[in-house]
Amino acid sequence: MKISDEKIYFDKTSINSNSFNSQEIVFGLTNAKPFTKKFASSNDNMYKYQSNNIENIANTELKTASAGKRFLNYILDLISFYIFSYLFGIYLGICSAIFGFDILWLNNMGFAGNYLFGFILLIVFYMFFEGFFAVTPGKLITGTKIVTESGKRPTFLNILNRTLCRFIPFEAFSFLSDSAIGWHDTISKTRVVKKEKRK
Repeated sequence: MKISDEKIYFDKTSINSNSFNSQEIVFGLTNAKPFTKKFASSNDNMYKYQSNNIENIANTELKTASAGKRFLNYILDLISFYIFSYLFGIYLGICSAIFGFDILWLNNMGFAGNYLFGFILLIVFYMFFEGFFAVTPGKLITGTKIVTESGKRPTFLNILNRTLCRFIPFEAFSFLSDSAIGWHDTISKTRVVKKEKRK
């Protein structure tokens, strides 16, 4: 078949440069029935994209942990922190015996000094577990983890904000609500969610 022998007919070709509003191009070939193809407008494409995007967001909505699990996490993490502190004390004792430096100054720090030391240890505890693994020992046991509000892995800045917010007075009880979302969650823009079970 030679191209020169063919005739192409166009019908309804008033297509403007801004959009394709339900235009229909009809191609006709000699000795052949014309066929049609509809082109969706750019606005229609955008609408479909937005609709699919909203549907995907709804399907991937974060399943936040319940208040009961949050409370259990708190108790388990508190126990884990005391164990962590005890092991750290043993580590300091071993280092003192090996390298010969004095650690008796720890006993002479007073209340303010001990509180400051505990403050630093708590930051190290949460930055280590949540920063590197996005879980604490308590969360690991209860099958929960930390994510950002968009469901992504939290950054070290997110975790630092979470940890510092824990020292706000009465903050530990802020998650005991219907939403089970605490102040250290909202301020750091993170959430504690249930881990998805692998099939």
